[in-house]
Amino acid sequence: MRQTKQIFWFFVILMLILGFPGSTQEIKQELIARIDTLSPQLLEINEWLYHNPEVGHQEFKAVEKITGFLK
Repeated sequence: MRQTKQIFWFFVILMLILGFPGSTQEIKQELIARIDTLSPQLLEINEWLYHNPEVGHQEFKAVEKITGFLK
């Protein structure tokens, strides 16, 4: 489960970084602000994933939950 959380956060941060033009400092400030804004939702998803484990390579509910959030 720890690896799943690490992968999830990696992709969240990567998506946020790729969406921002500008200087490194501006990107960092915007990224921090965006993570702070999304933090409650991300923590809710994290808790849901923890309490609803699925068999590896069969994470259908987890995919649905994460893609619903991303849409």
